[in-house]
Amino acid sequence: MRYPTIIILLCFFCLKGFCQYDFLIGSLGVKSAEHPQILKGEFLLRKLKKDGRTSISYQFSNRMVSISYYPKTDNKCGFFVIANQVFFPDSAFDRNLLGCDLDYGSFIVYRLDINGKRFLIITAINFGSGTSTRHVFCNLFDITRKTIKYYSLESIYGSGACFGDFDDDGHLDFVRMSYDSIDSNNDRFLLRLYSLDSVLNRFQRRDRYILFARSYTSNSMHVDIIKRAW
Repeated sequence: MRYPTIIILLCFFCLKGFCQYDFLIGSLGVKSAEHPQILKGEFLLRKLKKDGRTSISYQFSNRMVSISYYPKTDNKCGFFVIANQVFFPDSAFDRNLLGCDLDYGSFIVYRLDINGKRFLIITAINFGSGTSTRHVFCNLFDITRKTIKYYSLESIYGSGACFGDFDDDGHLDFVRMSYDSIDSNNDRFLLRLYSLDSVLNRFQRRDRYILFARSYTSNSMHVDIIKRAW
């Protein structure tokens, strides 16, 4: 079956995040009635001296939520503190991807309410350059109850657009983009659906996926769908 080529004009005015891939998800026909909303604010440097030592953290300026990030030190990976609970980022999909040294300047915080549950999402990349920054940590926190549940997710070019209800079953979904395992070409991707199983308390892979390839011209991105099972 021959699929049409999708052409997306690149939004060069977007200075933060991979906004063209937010449009890509919708252009592939992957849609959700529920969308995360960005919480305005920034992570501000905070220094605290105790017992002769200085502790450095970055505190989210939006008072609607209590979020702090403590960066990596010589003997400890960076971690989040939300409502006095500690969370160490990594990837549930690839254990070789450790969120040990996240770039706090890349943080974007979202809020999503779905099916009676309240979620926080913090997207971030590791400190680095080149293709290493393609992997985005999508840190998901279920803040519905006093005890927060944390889900460590990751996607190439991930963003808040990866979250929603994409199969209309009332439950939270995550669409993850990864490189095609058959082809090492970095411009061939697999977009796959995962759903949060509230009983098993983890994201389960679903049968829906789209395999596609990407190419560029001077001012647009071309997407060719190779196989679609959605």
